[in-house]
Amino acid sequence: MKISHKIRLVIFLSIALGLALALTFLLAQRRIDSAVAQGRQLSLLTAEIFQLTLLGQDVALHPEELRAPNQWLKQHRELGELLYRVRLDDPQDGAVLEKLREAHGYQLRLFEDLQLLSRQQKESGATAIGRERLERLAYRMSFSAQSMLSNALALEQRKRGEISGYRREIDRIALGLAGIMTSVIAALAYLIGRSITLPLARLRRETEIIGAGNLGHRVGTADNDELGDLSRDFDRMLDRLQAVTASREDLQHEVEARIRVEQALRESERSLKKAQAIARMGSWEWDIPSGRLRWSDETYRIFGRQPGHDSPSHEAFLDTVHPDDRPLVARSMEGALRGENYDIEHRIRLPGGEVRVVHQIGEVEFDDAGKPVKMLGTVHDPSGRPVRMLGTVHDITERKRAEDELRRANERLGAQLMEIERLRAILQEQAIHDPLTGLFNRRYMEETLAREFAGAERENYPVSLVMVDIDHFKRVNDTYGHQAGDMVLTDLSETLSGHIRGRDIACRYGGEEFLAVLPHTPIEVAAHRAELWRASFEALELEYEGQTFRATISLGVAAFPAHGTTSQAVLAAADKALYAAKAGGRNRIVVAD
Repeated sequence: MKISHKIRLVIFLSIALGLALALTFLLAQRRIDSAVAQGRQLSLLTAEIFQLTLLGQDVALHPEELRAPNQWLKQHRELGELLYRVRLDDPQDGAVLEKLREAHGYQLRLFEDLQLLSRQQKESGATAIGRERLERLAYRMSFSAQSMLSNALALEQRKRGEISGYRREIDRIALGLAGIMTSVIAALAYLIGRSITLPLARLRRETEIIGAGNLGHRVGTADNDELGDLSRDFDRMLDRLQAVTASREDLQHEVEARIRVEQALRESERSLKKAQAIARMGSWEWDIPSGRLRWSDETYRIFGRQPGHDSPSHEAFLDTVHPDDRPLVARSMEGALRGENYDIEHRIRLPGGEVRVVHQIGEVEFDDAGKPVKMLGTVHDPSGRPVRMLGTVHDITERKRAEDELRRANERLGAQLMEIERLRAILQEQAIHDPLTGLFNRRYMEETLAREFAGAERENYPVSLVMVDIDHFKRVNDTYGHQAGDMVLTDLSETLSGHIRGRDIACRYGGEEFLAVLPHTPIEVAAHRAELWRASFEALELEYEGQTFRATISLGVAAFPAHGTTSQAVLAAADKALYAAKAGGRNRIVVAD
């Protein structure tokens, strides 16, 4: 291999590694910028939720007074606008953000209920049951706001960790690629240096023999690189020792030029981020009568020559064509002169030996006598003979490489799409279930109600709703702690799930409230099912950290179409029946009137 080829190899590998480093930095920096922007949004979101939490705590402390309702509504509205402006890339973070939006809507409904109940208390006189319901609504607001704040803080912390991870990843990649670049370049430089220094040492020994006066001595070498050529020059020109010395000086200049190229390469690596592939296309014109061939500057460069350095000819052009492709080019030229299309791809060999692929397109024009005149143009020859031929040549080597890379990328993309589909199914499952109890969440409940009531109205079958609420749940939390409260919620969800049919749906409505949707179930059967749930839960002996206690539930039952023709109407009837069960002493079921 010639020394110049080895230098090109070093340059190519250095550029490739530098480009990989630059692209890696660019992609990682984009990910960091995106994560930082999302982190700022999450910080602002956390602050807004914190302000809403403070206002919610004031409501929880003084539910009957309902201080600063306009301030709460303003804060709630600003938070809502921010929630729907925030966009997160991670699907898991997006699911948490969707929960925050649902909780935001739930807060507004609780506040409206609180306002309505507060006015009723003021207008009709305060009652113990009313105060208890006020406290329960205020507690739900406070609990929901605290949950929103916890989720927002978790999102913000996760995003900070993600940013830190990206930065550590950049550092690792930079160190790794820099080490690889240094090792590869050093190894190649060492090998190239040996391939130069060893032949030089031999050449020196031989020239010392010649310099001692033995002019009949010959260097003799079979090497095909530049040093081999130099040795053969010694053999042919022993009488020109001064010319030999000049050749050695030229070699030294080449080594110095190589050092300058390496320095320029290191400087150019800093601007690799702006590098882009540029398509190369040139044009040529063949004057058929005279045989002259004219090339554009770009065509000279494609064929590895300096623009204007020499005058190309048709025969010289054919010499640059790869030997295996010359018959194809010759046949295509002959066909073009007969009026056929000239559109071919073939290989060429550059002066340095490099093989490239070019795409040529041309079109022959004919004169009035039907003879070919030129390719592309309007020049005519009165003699009826061919005048000239015009065309273009396009370097498509990079396009061929890109096509291979695109095929491999499509294969990788197929595997990634399968993984995305698997993750999408997991996220879909998580999006419709309550994380604590495992029951369906309120969002899925609303979709189910719309679907079942549409079917019930169309096919005229009953749908019963059972609203369930844990009695004195706040007392459980205050006495045993929130973890004990979570245990009670989980036990109740297991009780509901243990006595349910395949088509029935049990959902966590919010806080300590649950809802069971019973399609194709008359209200009498639903009431019997509710009594079964009540008795089963009352019989449970609950234990937390060595303390044993029991809990009870109150249930309200309503059905379509007896208590309404819409899901909202039947749900309101079930909630009213639940309120009556609470007012009647708890631990009982009440069927809506």
